[in-house]
Amino acid sequence: MKIIKSILTKNPCYTAGRKITVKGLMLHSVGCSQPSAQIFVRMWNSPSYGAACVHGFIDGNSGTIYQTLPWNHRGWHCGSGRNGSGNNTHIGVEMCEPATIRYTGGSTFTCSNLADARACARRTYNAAVELFAYLCKEYGLNPMKDGVILVNTSRGGLVKTDDLIEGIRARKFFGVGLDVYEEETPNVFEDRSDEILEHSTTARLLSFPNVMITSHQGFFTEEALRAIAETTLQNALDFEAGKETPNIVRA
Repeated sequence: MKIIKSILTKNPCYTAGRKITVKGLMLHSVGCSQPSAQIFVRMWNSPSYGAACVHGFIDGNSGTIYQTLPWNHRGWHCGSGRNGSGNNTHIGVEMCEPATIRYTGGSTFTCSNLADARACARRTYNAAVELFAYLCKEYGLNPMKDGVILVNTSRGGLVKTDDLIEGIRARKFFGVGLDVYEEETPNVFEDRSDEILEHSTTARLLSFPNVMITSHQGFFTEEALRAIAETTLQNALDFEAGKETPNIVRA
């Protein structure tokens, strides 16, 4: 595992200096076809980039981990709920995505080179597993003690569904929340309430009372929508005024 410290010293999350007691780890993916972690490090290291801040990026080309916040600093990588925000308790890490994919809407995408995309995903995933094992040891976290809660809002392929179902049946999980899952493409944004899903993995998951599935709506929080709107409008104003925006993604 190779970790390069590239702390975002100009980002508002770092300059605020707020610390957290680490209680968990969150793995995200960047949601665009950009494998270079350094692109995001340069873009986010700005006083005006208050929309988000994570603790690290995993480079898609090499698997190198770029640490962008001290692990015990408060980032801004998830929303809030009735019990508060995961930003106050969790380390957030982003996996960069292959250059050979193009999103066509929601979670669907095309891929011009499947072998390269798979290699990129394998590199970032393996690095994430190694990093999270290290962080679990560092902060005394036991991710697979009995009664754990599993939440996946990143990519369905990160969780092997058959193993998950086996763990649910063995009562390993107190609860499971899935915003993404392996079989989501034909189901998301579709009303299939009148259909019988005879051989569907989704149907098997829905049969458990401690499993909650949502339709790829993890971004749909008040904070995230506000940040998206503010950043988009500011980008447009900067462009109209001939200014350089810190949010430009350069190849």
